[in-house]
Amino acid sequence: MAQPSTRPDISAYQMLERIGSGSYATVYRAMLKSTKEIFAIKCVEKASLSKSAVDNIITEISLLKS
Repeated sequence: MAQPSTRPDISAYQMLERIGSGSYATVYRAMLKSTKEIFAIKCVEKASLSKSAVDNIITEISLLKS
């Protein structure tokens, strides 16, 4: 049985700087406050997504999980 997905707690991160942006998302460099680890966080503009963009994001997430 699959586990329910949970949203990450964005308040656990400190956004440091904008790395870049594309047609439907902006990527930020962020630090996990508890460990000082650096991550990239992609913020997606959900209102501007087409069906194909949603499919692309789902594919990207699947690739990153593997």
